[in-house]
Amino acid sequence: MLSLRITVMLSGLVGCLSLVAQSWCPPGAQWIYDAGSPWITALEQLTYSGDTIVDGYPAQRIDRVYQQTSPMNVVASWNPFFTRTNGDVVWEWNGTEWDTLYWFSAVPGDHWQPFWPNMADCPDHAWLVLDTSTTVVSGIPLRTLLLELTELGVSTGQQPLTIRERFGGGGGFGFPGNAPSSCGGVYECYCTFGCYQDQDIVPVGGPCALSLSAPTLMGRDQGLQVFPNPASDVVSIVLPNATTMQRVQLLGMDGRLVMTLHPDNGTSTYPLTGLNAGLYLIRAFGHNGTVRTATVAVQHGAQR
Repeated sequence: MLSLRITVMLSGLVGCLSLVAQSWCPPGAQWIYDAGSPWITALEQLTYSGDTIVDGYPAQRIDRVYQQTSPMNVVASWNPFFTRTNGDVVWEWNGTEWDTLYWFSAVPGDHWQPFWPNMADCPDHAWLVLDTSTTVVSGIPLRTLLLELTELGVSTGQQPLTIRERFGGGGGFGFPGNAPSSCGGVYECYCTFGCYQDQDIVPVGGPCALSLSAPTLMGRDQGLQVFPNPASDVVSIVLPNATTMQRVQLLGMDGRLVMTLHPDNGTSTYPLTGLNAGLYLIRAFGHNGTVRTATVAVQHGAQR
């Protein structure tokens, strides 16, 4: 199935790869989607948390947090996404094999078929590239594609979809991998793209992140809050419920311990001098044995 997902010859693909900055999962990459409906107010946050190996390939792990604020307050962690890249093509792990998620260097007339969870109900749907352009965000040129959903090569009449390098886009719960509404039932979900940020791009109006400030069900704590994120010279860590911490570790994404912090209750601010730019894992240890984690992207680190 993998070899059939992209519907042009690979030789053509190699010839049109664009020479751009890292187009997928740079340090600090984070997405927000509207996961609500006419009856529910909810958001989903996706965060690139590091690299791993899936099916023998280097892959990116993208963690998912769901926050509902109406009619009740809920915070839950969902199963992560796993992606990998091959040039300007982003593949998605569907649990069994790799499927095409995005093809950023495609040109008008190219098309591909992502993984639909109910593929048996809509096996002939695909994304057709209508137009391409370049969008400059925070001084970074991003290839932009206008897509149309087709069935057996014919338009389904749905509103075109815009995706961008780094940003991705679309609907579904997170990336546009859920079945389109024209087949396999009706999805009562807004499922719209909200915002994106990484170490280079910060959206106007503030960080693209869930506040996680609402009470949660079953006494779950709200996790660590880290700001600013991305950070440059200092980072502040807000401990949930004024929990007393033994220590806080800062680790590289390779698991190497970079430094140990000694927090106070409430908000603590720490210098990040001496750190290389990149993504780091914050791991906080409580006196009651709990361990809480978060990630922080460092923008301007001095070379060691």
